[in-house]
Amino acid sequence: MNDISLTPESMRGTASKLDGGQGEIKALLARLQGEVNSLLGSNFVTQKASPAFGEGYSKLNSSMGQAVDGITQMTGALRNMAQSAEDWDAQNAHS
Repeated sequence: MNDISLTPESMRGTASKLDGGQGEIKALLARLQGEVNSLLGSNFVTQKASPAFGEGYSKLNSSMGQAVDGITQMTGALRNMAQSAEDWDAQNAHS
């Protein structure tokens, strides 16, 4: 069996950094959507091209937001693994 090496506190620290990054990415996506909306409101107005661009960008932005939401699952998994490792260690310390 291979050795196992982990530091629960490092795992939790990385999870916190991922949480922060998720927030930054979400804020950036919102800011970029605002830029596109502003562009489409006054500086890129056509009968067909600008609405198509706006719709395409909105779908892209939404998909990216959903992908970024996956970070929540990853951070939860890290935290759960860290806790499980601590629990296992504590249980086996009394054996």
